Amino acid sequence: YYKIEINPNGQINLLNKKNNMYYQNILDIEDCGDWGDEYDYSGPKENQTDVIYAMKDALIMESVPYIDGPSQKTYKIKMLINLPISLKEDRSTRDENLIENKLTLYISLYKGIDRIDFRIKYHNKSKDHRIRAIFNSEIKSDKVYADGHFYIVSRNIELPHSESWVQKALPTNHQKDFICIQDESTYFAVFNKGLPEYEAIKKKDGTIDLGITLLRSIGWLSRGDFASRGGIAGPDLHTPGAQCLGKHTFELSLSIKHNEAGLLNSEVHVIGKNFNNPLISAFPETIKKVVRVRDKLIFSIIALLLPYKKPKEEMKSYLPESICFLKIENKNILLSALKKSEEGNFLILRLYNLASSLQRTKIILFKDIYIKAAQIVNFLEEKPERNIKANIIHHLDNLIELEINPHVIVSLKIEIQY
Repeated sequence: YYKIEINPNGQINLLNKKNNMYYQNILDIEDCGDWGDEYDYSGPKENQTDVIYAMKDALIMESVPYIDGPSQKTYKIKMLINLPISLKEDRSTRDENLIENKLTLYISLYKGIDRIDFRIKYHNKSKDHRIRAIFNSEIKSDKVYADGHFYIVSRNIELPHSESWVQKALPTNHQKDFICIQDESTYFAVFNKGLPEYEAIKKKDGTIDLGITLLRSIGWLSRGDFASRGGIAGPDLHTPGAQCLGKHTFELSLSIKHNEAGLLNSEVHVIGKNFNNPLISAFPETIKKVVRVRDKLIFSIIALLLPYKKPKEEMKSYLPESICFLKIENKNILLSALKKSEEGNFLILRLYNLASSLQRTKIILFKDIYIKAAQIVNFLEEKPERNIKANIIHHLDNLIELEINPHVIVSLKIEIQY
């Protein structure tokens, strides 16, 4: 799907093979001063001065292939970035004294997967700063789409007029799995693992960069003397641990889709779930031991699922090449929870409709499972007192057919037998 070029200075360029679109400097690392507190980032006031650093300011120590396998290619860039130790004591500017910060970037491509993964290892030795990953979309747009709680939120990039507000509107906002920007033919989506803050940055040519906050190093719970907020938002406590000194690892991913009829048809929401919930290899090992488990049952032989280790001798395969416990055919309907019921011996399946229209889907369990009964319940796994806007059309053997109204969350209580 993609071709990556790494320049000697560390600049990362990308060729999208699907449409031959070329992106220069597709990813940059930006560091700037942070005058804010644990509530809000802030740049400098008019009488204060910032100094911004990027990958062009780094010393490239190593730039080599890291994994060269048949299904995965990973490239490693190891660099040193000299950053200011902190703000000056009077907080007028960043300190002229610099300290080495080590950063290692791993870029991975996979056979058959329309995604570029970025893993960043960073040893933070500086204080009072913010470090971000900046993605160059080359897209002009007025809106950005952020993954939220059971919903994809559309937000204007242009900030509202907020002169009369207690706190002026800030360009940063929150996300869950991904942030996406689009034009007439392209969907440019950046995915994250546990990095909830983003900013859509409009450049002079009108194109949008997507900035993902990796780390904010600040020393105060709350302050009342910075540009982005007037007054304190909480106790003015000194919090040196919030400088986040030490080693950190960040994971991001990028996918660029084309000529899809709508955001949901681009399936960026599916890619986001796959990125955040990867398959984990496990190998069953059987041990002979008396073990007392939580429900008071005692087993003399128990099978454990452990991280995969290559067996010392070859074993005959006893499982099919592919197996699926649960399949949801409609990709606009997503899984929220799959668990045993709190009471009784039932399967609880919680789903939600991400689309703005009624959606119908088939839910297919493993072929050897027979569904005896299925009903819609509330979050307490009880019969709902109010109507939930979803309907079980029918169930047969290992299949349930279900329809869900727009943006509805529904829980199913399923009685099964093998």
